[in-house]
Amino acid sequence: MGRPREWWPLSDADPVPGDPEALAGLGRQMANAAAEIERMAAALPAMSASELWDSTAGQQFRSNAATTATGIGKAHGRFRAVATALGPATFGGAGYAAALQECQDQADAAVTAVNGTLTGAGSEAGRLRAWTALLDATGGLDPARPLPPPAAGTAATPFPAFPALPTARVPAGPFPQASPGVIPPPLPSFPDDPATVTALKRTYNTAIDTLASSARSVARASADQATAAHTAARLIRTAIGSDGLNNQTGFLHWLDHEADNVTGYVCAHWVGFTRDLADIAGEIATECGIIAMVLAFIPGMQEFAAAFETIALLAQFVSFACHLTLLATGNGGLLDVVVDGIGLVTFGIGKGLIGAAAKTGEEVGPISAAYRAAVGDGSSIDGLIKAGPRALNALKDADTWTTWTAFAKEMKETLSVGPVFAKAFTAFSDGRVGANLLNAPLKNVLNAGRMAFSFNSPEVGFALSKAAEASAEMPLAQGVSVAVTDRLETYYKLFRITQTAGVGTDGVSKLDSALNAGHLALPGYDNMKYWPSPAGG
Repeated sequence: MGRPREWWPLSDADPVPGDPEALAGLGRQMANAAAEIERMAAALPAMSASELWDSTAGQQFRSNAATTATGIGKAHGRFRAVATALGPATFGGAGYAAALQECQDQADAAVTAVNGTLTGAGSEAGRLRAWTALLDATGGLDPARPLPPPAAGTAATPFPAFPALPTARVPAGPFPQASPGVIPPPLPSFPDDPATVTALKRTYNTAIDTLASSARSVARASADQATAAHTAARLIRTAIGSDGLNNQTGFLHWLDHEADNVTGYVCAHWVGFTRDLADIAGEIATECGIIAMVLAFIPGMQEFAAAFETIALLAQFVSFACHLTLLATGNGGLLDVVVDGIGLVTFGIGKGLIGAAAKTGEEVGPISAAYRAAVGDGSSIDGLIKAGPRALNALKDADTWTTWTAFAKEMKETLSVGPVFAKAFTAFSDGRVGANLLNAPLKNVLNAGRMAFSFNSPEVGFALSKAAEASAEMPLAQGVSVAVTDRLETYYKLFRITQTAGVGTDGVSKLDSALNAGHLALPGYDNMKYWPSPAGG
């Protein structure tokens, strides 16, 4: 019976490749060659010790034979090491061939349990049948949610039927697809579930348990195969590196071997490492982003807010890069990339809007100054008439920047890691932490949290206050004041929209992760995570 060709949803390809029989055959050949070399190594010294050929040629032959015997003896160690490392058989031996066969059997059994039969308990086909039967039993309602109370039966339909209550009926999404590294959550049971639904959920969850167990078996088989391969390779390298047959030595030789070991380990474990790195970076980005939002509204803590903001942006980029790599190699879903991308885009747009608002706030001073210069002491009618146009011209002259330049300036300040952290360290050294954060800390944090999660911006708020002050100083240029205020309020509205979108998307992603940890599902979201996949998620 040949090995499985289709490894989905446990793996994209054969996780334990190799031909144990060919390796065992090579091991036997190496053992036979080692035995022959041993026989020759034993015969040559006897020949070189013979005194029957006592001439110059005989002496030269004896010298060469002794040297050859020494070299052959060293070569024997190499062949014997390869034979031992590979082993002569695929079963019952201690070599790599037997270890590979055992790992392949373990992986084959796992994929067979999931996809190998159409009737076996716990197979993916059985899970699909259970899901289809659940939809029939619930009238197409979501099995992961409590069912509405059944309506009373009639003479024609003696069995209870689910009523058509739009507010209580949540339709089921598509069949939750599995993919390499992703196990759909089990279906929860509810006290009011009919017995049929409970039984079908039990069948479905049995398949989920089998899928999870099989995934663990495949991962363990792949890891064991990598360990056995490294053990065999190390045995061979040790024999080659110590027999003195024109082998490389020294630091570079050691470095090359260590690089091979590291490369092999990374190739065997990079997917899991990349997923873990993406998860950790995503958590750091979320937590530092929240801290930065709150600190921005505590007086004197803006330097610390900027530091956490920089960490959040860099961590978000790392998470995005990891998820993009997983998607490109077929080991991840598109939704993770989209969520990280939304976080980066909304962060950048928010910084651009903040920069534009701050730049607009800086314009207010020159505009107000031009107005006051035209008015003078207020006694000149000509000055009063010219004050409004002067303010308007000052507004036009001040618009020498674009939103893009403001965005670039803000992003440059955020990503300038050294200056940002230097300012934070200086603020900490100056004792501003104790003077600001620790002075009525609960009140400060609560007020800052309220402002932050209302998606306000201290920079935009400050610019609006400056615009209001300038408006009071320019009674004959209210049109200019209104234009500046409207521009700032537009930035304010767009900022709140983008930040709500970014935080909301990230919040849904984190909520889904928390529910999955408790074996619960976020309806619809889990199905999107598995697309695209060869199984058609």
